[in-house]
Amino acid sequence: MYDKLLIKNGTGRVLLDSDLMKVDFVVQPSADKWTIEIMGIDLEKVNELNAVLEELHMFYFERTERLMIIQKYWMYDLDQPQISYDEGSSTLHITVDNKIPYEN
Repeated sequence: MYDKLLIKNGTGRVLLDSDLMKVDFVVQPSADKWTIEIMGIDLEKVNELNAVLEELHMFYFERTERLMIIQKYWMYDLDQPQISYDEGSSTLHITVDNKIPYEN
């Protein structure tokens, strides 16, 4: 399985690329929302994301090795994402309303 996470601001600038930053992450349902847990992220990056919180758009790419098919998801919040950061474990949690599959 291959997964990739991109976080962009409202103008499309990439703020986080899980491949380039070499961070691990997990996307999971959370009640009627979705939570992205990003491990190994520093406080400076968290502050950068928090500064444009209302503009954040997450793009999640999921590919199975067997099928070599990439499923793309746009993840966003109708209001603004909820974030929390655990400095001890360098783990960021971002919770959003929507996870929408798309193709381009």
